[in-house]
Amino acid sequence: MTEVAEPQARSAAAGWHVATGDPSGTERYWDGTAWVGQPRPIAVPMPLPAPPVHQPAAPGPYSQVPDAGYAAPATREVEIPDGLKTLAITLSVLKALPLLATFLIMLVATSFLEEIVPELRGVAYAVMAVFTVILVVLGGLLVGQVAAARKGRPGNLVVWASILAVFDALNLASNISDGVGTQTMIVASMTAAQVFVVVWAVRTKQLPPQIVRSTYGLTPLAPARPNQTFDDLEARLDAAVEAAPSLLNEDGSFNPDGL
Repeated sequence: MTEVAEPQARSAAAGWHVATGDPSGTERYWDGTAWVGQPRPIAVPMPLPAPPVHQPAAPGPYSQVPDAGYAAPATREVEIPDGLKTLAITLSVLKALPLLATFLIMLVATSFLEEIVPELRGVAYAVMAVFTVILVVLGGLLVGQVAAARKGRPGNLVVWASILAVFDALNLASNISDGVGTQTMIVASMTAAQVFVVVWAVRTKQLPPQIVRSTYGLTPLAPARPNQTFDDLEARLDAAVEAAPSLLNEDGSFNPDGL
């Protein structure tokens, strides 16, 4: 908006202009030949409103929005059967007992040799140290097998049981080289049981994973009973038939209210 003085206003086009002598911040209408009316405040253009910022609503106690589309069902490994769990734990205990007994015997023998034959003290300590290392390694493997069985994780059980099966196979080969006897038969039985644990754990691990949550992760899914779906359907049909009004009257005529 330019300021138009009286002499210059003669050539100005009709419209609202700032006239000389009017209060500051006002404008007056010029009809092309003369000023018309009173001055008015110059209209200040209103700024455009800022676009609204979308604020996501805070989730309520029962709301759950998937990240993208539908959330995938949560799954987990199939738990170890009770029979496999019992076998793995029992086998570990049976293997641990002779190891502990042998350790105690060697401890007593080392102390006895130290008193009777002091010259063999170094040899006895070396043998005791080697056996202690073997005991710690085998004990750790047995504890790992028991822990995996108690937690019901077939993947972990496969690892621990496979390593123990290798040790059992080496022990069996050593006993067979010394001759077949009662001890060899016991070791063979232990080895066969350990291999059976490995095979059973591998087959359990290959089963499809269990679904432990629904699509939105709210309701755990319990395993279905045999014929549960059919029983539920039959019960719902019976309830619907009992709740629905009859289409026939007692005399056999049609009842339109039953529709």
